[in-house]
Amino acid sequence: MNASIHKDFDRERFSKHFVYESYDEETQLFFNRASIGFVLLAWPLVGASVSAQNEIAEFLKSDENLPAESSLQVLMIGSNNIENFLSNWQSYRKGEIFIELANKRTEFLRDQAQKVGSIKKDVVLLISVTIPNLNANIDDMIRRRDALKDTFRSMKAKQSASAFCSMLRRSGWYFVPCKYDHVAVLLAALPMQLVEQGPKGVLGQKTSGVGVALSSLGRGIKTVSVESKVLLPIIGEWKGDLSSPGMLLAGRRGQIMYWSPFGGALLPALNKHGTAPNENFNLCIAGVPWSGKSVFMQELMLSVLGVGGKVFVLDYGRSFKRTCLILGGSYIEFDMKKSCIY
Repeated sequence: MNASIHKDFDRERFSKHFVYESYDEETQLFFNRASIGFVLLAWPLVGASVSAQNEIAEFLKSDENLPAESSLQVLMIGSNNIENFLSNWQSYRKGEIFIELANKRTEFLRDQAQKVGSIKKDVVLLISVTIPNLNANIDDMIRRRDALKDTFRSMKAKQSASAFCSMLRRSGWYFVPCKYDHVAVLLAALPMQLVEQGPKGVLGQKTSGVGVALSSLGRGIKTVSVESKVLLPIIGEWKGDLSSPGMLLAGRRGQIMYWSPFGGALLPALNKHGTAPNENFNLCIAGVPWSGKSVFMQELMLSVLGVGGKVFVLDYGRSFKRTCLILGGSYIEFDMKKSCIY
């Protein structure tokens, strides 16, 4: 019995393929098996202008930022863990009714995010730079990290995959199915796994790593910086303004976001940049009858009331009457047939 149990647990561990060894909190650098690197967590860009692309290209082609044989890896990760967005938004609701409405809203979005096939998610970028040299200068690594920060600071399944592949195929890019090299491809999708310091050869120090191995098997391609700048997966959806937790919405790609027409003026205490320079906040909503205009505006009204604000509505058509009465508001109605206001 003991022998059979021991045999069952005698498995090859996947961890032996990882290059990670230690992390220095002071310098925020990773000291790996045969490389040194750093990892940045960032939000995707909502859009990339020509100037932003040029800044990326400038960073890529600089030998001071990316020496020969080093690697820059950008991973776009969509996670169904949206708890941070939900709890942060929920924490600003005040009053029994608004707290209960917030509980229902966050519970619904939380359940939706966990369903198979749901697009509700939070998207982040993992950007890693790896130098295959254990003797690399620490100050240079910190400078590279700061330079990369400055650069990025300024600037249904099969159907979607087929459309994406078709789009890239028109540009001359082709995808190769992974049939026998799943482990290597998985390792290549982890930060700082692409390159590391290899053994010394006749011609000097060699560079090894998963990225080098995959390139030798035709799983990679060398490009110039002009091509690389438009291939990095750094474009995503807007997450809204975290200092303005008004309406809780989801983008077309599922990114949870905050939105309020009042910006930082909604909760001045959260506005780190001071009061909003524009105090004239206007909003126009157009749509055919019964398309949801009043529903959207009532949701906007609830988002303001929920954080302790005040709302005054000129209602034509009594769309807000029931909501007003449920919330305990005062509904003043004018009627030509009545001689008084009721």
